Amino acid sequence: MTKKANGVYYTPKPIVDYIVTSTLSPLLDGRSPMQIAGRNEVWDRAETMRPLTILDPACGTGHLLLGAYQFLLDWCLQWYLARDPEQWLSGPHSTILHQGESYRLRPEERQRILSDHIFGVDTDPKAIKTARRSLLGMMSESPIPSMQLGNIRCGNSLIGSDFNATTQRKSRTTIQPFDWDKEFSSVLTAGGFDAVVGNPPYVNARLVKQEQGEVVKQYFRKRYLCARRAFDLYVLFVERSHELLRDDGRAGMILPNKIATLDYAKPCRELLLSESTLDTVTDVASQQLFREANVYPYIITWTKRPPTREHRIRIVTVGETECLTDFSAARYIRQADWSAEAGFAIHETIDVEARVPTQPLSQRSKIHSGTTGFSAKQMAIELQEQNAIDHSDVFGFVVSGNIDRYAISLGNVRFMKRLFDRPVLPHDSEVLSPNKRRLFFESKIVIAGMSRRLEAAYDRGGLALGVQVYAVADVRDNPQFLLALLNSRLMSYLLGTRFQAKRLAGGYLAINKSQLAKLPIRVVDTQDSEAVIVRDRIIELVNGLRVADTDSDHEIDRLVYRLYELTDDEIETVEQFSL
Repeated sequence: MTKKANGVYYTPKPIVDYIVTSTLSPLLDGRSPMQIAGRNEVWDRAETMRPLTILDPACGTGHLLLGAYQFLLDWCLQWYLARDPEQWLSGPHSTILHQGESYRLRPEERQRILSDHIFGVDTDPKAIKTARRSLLGMMSESPIPSMQLGNIRCGNSLIGSDFNATTQRKSRTTIQPFDWDKEFSSVLTAGGFDAVVGNPPYVNARLVKQEQGEVVKQYFRKRYLCARRAFDLYVLFVERSHELLRDDGRAGMILPNKIATLDYAKPCRELLLSESTLDTVTDVASQQLFREANVYPYIITWTKRPPTREHRIRIVTVGETECLTDFSAARYIRQADWSAEAGFAIHETIDVEARVPTQPLSQRSKIHSGTTGFSAKQMAIELQEQNAIDHSDVFGFVVSGNIDRYAISLGNVRFMKRLFDRPVLPHDSEVLSPNKRRLFFESKIVIAGMSRRLEAAYDRGGLALGVQVYAVADVRDNPQFLLALLNSRLMSYLLGTRFQAKRLAGGYLAINKSQLAKLPIRVVDTQDSEAVIVRDRIIELVNGLRVADTDSDHEIDRLVYRLYELTDDEIETVEQFSL
């Protein structure tokens, strides 16, 4: 896989074929080449019909457009061959010809299909040139020199004619606003494109500001509902594509699985859930398509039509060696059961909230991040080795790798490209805000942010936390009880299944505050004597632990299963879940 500049990754052919077939097939079902060309049965233009239009708004060198074009060529030829090919060989509207022992579409028909149906836009003029050349090469072994393919245009799909007209000419030239209503007026005045396919660039808003300036970033924030928080460009492409589709048009895109869970993607999820009928969500993360970029993608297809109450989304998880089109193990989830707030629950999980009293962790405690951003760089400068300090007014310092289940190991810390034997941070360090200093002084549960399962330990106070370490403080429950829940197999299972989008290579979970906040914590009513007995036994076991102990671990897990009222089958599912 070759990386292209600006966050674009070329789409493998099996993925191209899958996106194109899934998106276009429903639009062609029961129709003829004449109908999708906007013609009647004798090839005269019909006033009430228009050609089928297919757009890739970030087409690059044209991989998806080539796939769409080939799909239409094959579909049209098969349609003619299935209906007495001899009648299409001659006459004023002949569309096929003999070639040896087989048939093929006439050059004029191949040209018409390309001109009528295929549209693309990209900011890279070299990529556009390559896309045009590739499409013309597919059209004919001897492309028509004068044919320019005006439907493949250079411009920025996300920035329209409403971009600030007072911007300097040089900036506008670099930014390349694209006037959709002008460039593709016949399509837009007729209601929009019939289909949009895409593998949009995965570029964070910070890079947008660095590369195109604050004016572009602010334009995005004003122009797009999905430009929220630290947004990524792909959510804007989803929104723009949805706008460009006609009603009942279809879209198929390969997108980072971050769309399913991350907070910045919430408006994008809301758009898809409320204004679209989601057809299929296919998890192809196991196929490691963009391995060098650490991108774990979903393929999502949808129709621009509000969903019915009972509509079900097909969920497909494709293993490393499995076929993309094998739907035998597909699951179906009611779209109405998903919410933008909770995210897309792609993978099967257990609905513990429906059977026992629970509250999100964020309602049972306060959740804090360790050191982040600029402060981390400053802290790395102020960290010192313990043996180089002649006083005790220091915090110990830990990173994610120092935290195990029920235990914290001090020392051997790599932080911001520096290696420490036993790092400490002075209490009076200027890098600490009053709130952060207070957090480091107080007792808290600390959680590793990068691990294969939840790993939490209790700090009685005095630890400073590095990047990818989280703290749970001001706990409303007994801290040992909460510690046991967080370290249980059940909680790791719930985190892993509900936030599969954050599982990285090697099985690691990239844990964040948002995920932790949503973990369902069992609320034990003092009037529920059985639950009180189970809770107290859990606390007793944890108080006897210094590190994770196999026998105690198993007993705690069994007690947690009882508290959450899991069935035998559900317990087996949790036990078999890969941690």
